[in-house]
Order: sequence, then C-alpha cells, then structure tokens
Amino acid sequence: MTLWQGDYELKQVTHFHCQRPGLPIISITGDHDKFSGGSHGLTDTIKTLHKIGYSNVKNKVMPHMKHEVLQEVDHQKVYEQIDAFLYEHI
Repeated sequence: MTLWQGDYELKQVTHFHCQRPGLPIISITGDHDKFSGGSHGLTDTIKTLHKIGYSNVKNKVMPHMKHEVLQEVDHQKVYEQIDAFLYEHI
C-alpha cells in the first residue's frame, strides 16, 4: 500500500516546491521489479521528477534483480553504483 501511496503522491507535482533543481538524484531498480511499472513506469517517474523541477536525474536498471535491490544476491553491484554516483557528485 505504501508503494502505491508514494506513487500517487509523486504525481501531485503542485505539492512540490523544487528548491535545488540541480540536485543529483539516482534511481536504482531491478529489471524484474514488479512495482516499478517496467521501462514505462520508470520513464514516467523521471518525467514527473523533471516536471517538479529536477534536472539531474539518473536511472540505473540492474539485471536479474527485483524491487529490493539491496537484498539481492548481487547487491554489491548496487553498492558500487551508489558509490560511483556519490563519488561523481561529492
């Protein structure tokens, strides 16, 4: 229920007041994630973040992973993506 509520709230773009449009944002999802809506859902989320005002949004899709990417067998690859992202933006 929380996932659907969060998705609904994200679509309420008028509720957001983007104060840092260049804030780096990364979304990491698994290619077997049933909650993300697949490539269409991920594209829609990125478009929504752009509508809110964020311009620096990156999306990484991890092969052979589901929704809980930090709990997957290859979770170290996710940590490497996060580490690279932070290194690039700090």
